[in-house]
Formats: sequence, structure tokens, C-alpha cells
Amino acid sequence: MRHAYAFIAYAVKDPALEVSPTSEGSRRTCGSRLHPPCRVITLRGMLPILVTLIFLHGGPGLPDYLADSFKGNFGKQTKEIFYTQKQDGVRGIDDLISELDGHVSRGEGAIYLVGHSWGGMLAEEYALRFPKKIAGIILISSAFAYKYRGKGKKMMKKIGLGAHPLDAYLTRGEQTNWAPYVQAILEKKNAALYDLLSKSYMQTFNNAERIRKASFPILNIYGDEDYCIIASHQRELGKLNGHIQNLEIKGSAHFPFLCPEHKAQVLSAMQQFIANSLGTGATSAMQ
Repeated sequence: MRHAYAFIAYAVKDPALEVSPTSEGSRRTCGSRLHPPCRVITLRGMLPILVTLIFLHGGPGLPDYLADSFKGNFGKQTKEIFYTQKQDGVRGIDDLISELDGHVSRGEGAIYLVGHSWGGMLAEEYALRFPKKIAGIILISSAFAYKYRGKGKKMMKKIGLGAHPLDAYLTRGEQTNWAPYVQAILEKKNAALYDLLSKSYMQTFNNAERIRKASFPILNIYGDEDYCIIASHQRELGKLNGHIQNLEIKGSAHFPFLCPEHKAQVLSAMQQFIANSLGTGATSAMQ
């Protein structure tokens, strides 16, 4: 994990130019509780990147859609990376891990992986292979084992859902505004790549034991009405070790960041998670 430090402003005593840190724009401190007389030098425009967020979309075989919801929602000291995962010439999970590693190498400060659905599985695999390269991972509507597969359809049938093809992804309320958007995303799926990774990696996917031994922090966000990756499976993740924090979004399904009220909860949780994992003073990186 890379470490970066930033001083927003300095109170400087003349003429010895002794330096003591103070808060940004705190000009009222001059001549009072700081060392008088002093001048405040604000380092605006020179702030280093403290955090890099790398966003991993679902699929496999879909284009990126996370930029639509997350781009520009974090501070000037946060670098955001969005990309469409490689689709041509992929032979297995190692090719996508190698591609992700290239993006991690371009990160600055503390690096967090943010993965939705399949992207969360990819984030887990990378973090478990290279825990020292990341500061933490944020999973959204993801899984830690393939055992959830098929359970959603059975649950929907019991409660009278499943007639609409998007019932597994969106609540009926969410479908009112977001059905065309999600349908357009799903229609772009590269079926050949999905089948390849489903048979070569996802069929035996089970990170439970590896996550139990992991020491990096994990924020696990999911909707309580998710029937694509059932919510009960996602709740179990929080029980694997003490470094995992669960956030259950009530009234949401597989895309808990689309509706404005749900998105606000997700963004707030992400910002607080990063600030807590980085320690005191890190909140400024997200503002």
C-alpha cells in the first residue's frame, strides 16, 4: 500500500519561518492562538492524490456502467479509474487479473477496489492474491462463493416474482425508472466470455476460507431484495471476519446505487469506510 500525506495550509512565523500545520483557510488564527505574527500559505492546486478508486463493473462481458453513477462523486484528492474489462483474447481469470494489476500500478496513494456483482468477485481475487497492493475493497451486490447460484429464482417463485426478466435485478419500484437503463446494459453482454469464465472460474468459485484469513478491510453493500445474488448469501460475508462491514440497503435489489436515496447511502458509506481505514484526517481526501 502506498502512503501519501498532505498539509492543506501552514501557519508560518516570520522571520524564522517555523512551520506548524493548521486547517485550510484558517486565517483567523493569525495573531491569536498560533505564533504571532504569521502568514498563512495555502497550497491550493498542489494537493497530492491521497486515494485511488478503481471501479470494476459486473458481467463478465459487459461494458463499464459504473462511471454513470460514481464518476465525480469524490474529492479532488481522489483519483477515479473506470474501464471496460478486456473481452478479446481472454483465456481465463488470470488475464483479467493482469489487466487490473496494470491499473493498480497507475494508482496513487491508498488504492481501493470497488466491484459490483462480478466486479466484486474480481476485486476479491485480486486483493487475496496481492493484499499489500491495496488498502481495502468495496463490494456491491457481490458474492464470495458460487453456492448462491439458482437460489434467487426459487425465492422469487415463492413470493410471486420472476414474471418480469428484471425482477432479479431491480425491485418493482426501481423498475419504474431504471428498467430501460439496466436492460440496455444487460443486452450488451458478451455471451462467449461469460460462458468461458463461468465454466473455467465461477463454477468452483469459493473465497470463504481465504477471506476468513484476510486482514484488509472490506465494505460489503447489498440490497435486501437482491435475487440475482441473494441477500442472505451477501449477509453471510460479514460473519467471515472482523474486518468486514455490511451495509444492507432497504428496498433495493442488485443495483443499490441507482435510486438517488439509495445512492446517497452508498456514497456516504464508501466515504466513511475509506476515511476510517486510512485514519484521522483522511476525510478531506473524499471532499
